[in-house]
Amino acid sequence: MGFTLIETLVGLLVTLIVLSMTSPLLHFMNTNSYHSELETRQFFLYVQQEINRSTDLFIGTSYVEMTDPDNRIIRIELFKDSVRRRVDGKGHEILLTAVNEINFKWNSNSLSIEVKKEGDTYEKQIHVSPKQ
Repeated sequence: MGFTLIETLVGLLVTLIVLSMTSPLLHFMNTNSYHSELETRQFFLYVQQEINRSTDLFIGTSYVEMTDPDNRIIRIELFKDSVRRRVDGKGHEILLTAVNEINFKWNSNSLSIEVKKEGDTYEKQIHVSPKQ
């Protein structure tokens, strides 16, 4: 009892096909990039919620400052390699980590946010309705 040449060649062919498919699969399973993008999208949604609730808005280059309905001043800014949220100059709530650079820019009726982190750049336009 032994393997014939045909069985050995078929087994080798199946092994080569499986091995050739693992390299592209491993390339697409880069979890750091996925988690980084997900974290950044959640950050954008959080900033959008804060802006929608705010009664006043001031935009600097690396920070955004807003007044909430309770007349508290909320500031979202770059701090070392993180983006933090502070209320009335107090507290230190981390919203985003591993950030190299963040830029806020005002474009007519929208706020443009650009986040550079871990070699990737993420951008978001947030429409800002006029405050009454």
